[in-house]
Amino acid sequence: MLALWGSAKTRSNRNTSARAENPRALAIMRPGPDRDTLQAIFREADWDLAIAESFSFALTRQKANPFPIVLWERELDCDWHKAVAVLSGLPPRPWVILLSSHSDKNLWDDLTGFGGSDILRTPLDPEAVVRAVRSGWFLWRHLEQLWRGTRSRF
Repeated sequence: MLALWGSAKTRSNRNTSARAENPRALAIMRPGPDRDTLQAIFREADWDLAIAESFSFALTRQKANPFPIVLWERELDCDWHKAVAVLSGLPPRPWVILLSSHSDKNLWDDLTGFGGSDILRTPLDPEAVVRAVRSGWFLWRHLEQLWRGTRSRF
């Protein structure tokens, strides 16, 4: 199974600097098979995943301890447009991935227009999740470094 996700270290063999190099994400989703799949992927890869079942709880957590990656279940009983716009407006801006049972050009246009970054189709495919989280983590870290460099010059 580790071949799918790379060479994740076990918790006992990790040091603090390696910990900072691993993706951290907040998933806003209901209990169910997709959440179980996501938790298994993060556990196997030894990445950090926090779960929130409501937008208000997610917003509180994101403000208190910002997560670089936020995964939002589109089918939650909340207007995802507003939620993605609010989450994307928080500093530092998280990489928002929408979990959706369908994906088309209109959804992509809506998502990017509200500040989202990626879409993962449900039911979740482990390889797609790993690719999306890894690329989101890489891009978020790169953008964060650029932002910090720009901010420190002024």
